[in-house]
Amino acid sequence: MLYSVRLSGLTIEELLQKGGYSSVSPVIDEVPAGYSLAGVTEARISLIHLDSEVETGEVLRGLKANAVTPVNLRLLLELGWQFPYLQKEYPIVGLGSQLEHSPGNYLAPYLGTDSLQGEGNNRIVSLHMAANFHWAPVCRFATVIV
Repeated sequence: MLYSVRLSGLTIEELLQKGGYSSVSPVIDEVPAGYSLAGVTEARISLIHLDSEVETGEVLRGLKANAVTPVNLRLLLELGWQFPYLQKEYPIVGLGSQLEHSPGNYLAPYLGTDSLQGEGNNRIVSLHMAANFHWAPVCRFATVIV
């Protein structure tokens, strides 16, 4: 399924406020913006479900092989604000913007609940170790078509 997301032009901080999250990673503002969206007013976002435990590198290689672009932090937050119910169903990972935590260790943003399995009640924006991390089978990987 494709989700049509209107790009609001809001800052990351404004998107976080509009999203009404109960918890936000304290270092989310350090995540690099990723690729530019200059001139783009709307994007279509697909949530890829691999239905197995999969390592970040495998996901990225598979996306690249299929010419699919993972969403950056801005698109992830636009999706979370415009479709808030999605992250209550399953965690949504945005691998298009990653923060280098230490040499060779990266953190990737995701939308979820207070349970990584998508069972909690409180909507959150968090970061999870991405390097050599195996994502749970319930996770969805957000990709963009502009």
